[in-house]
Amino acid sequence: MNIFKKFLFAISMIVCMTSCSDDNKIYDSVRVVVESSSNEQIILYGIPDYDSDIKISGQYETTFNTDADFVCIRAKCYDMNTSITIKVWVNGELKDEATGIKWVYTEHIPLK
Repeated sequence: MNIFKKFLFAISMIVCMTSCSDDNKIYDSVRVVVESSSNEQIILYGIPDYDSDIKISGQYETTFNTDADFVCIRAKCYDMNTSITIKVWVNGELKDEATGIKWVYTEHIPLK
């Protein structure tokens, strides 16, 4: 009887561990477009799959899938005459648009 209990416990643990696996994650599609009024260098922060910031000029567009709870995109330009616009779509729906000079950022956009 004791072996049966151990076997039943082992089976229940395996079932519990497989039901809690990360295979059931929900991924959101996020599209980011950054536009500027000049070709001055802009530094982007908050784009996944990059170990550090991204340096761009002019216009930049990327789409990525993420299982994060939120996304926040930031852009920085040292030129005071360069206007920056950031647009963020989540699953095809425009969620935020931010425009400014020097330091521009979106709100924390919830994904879940």
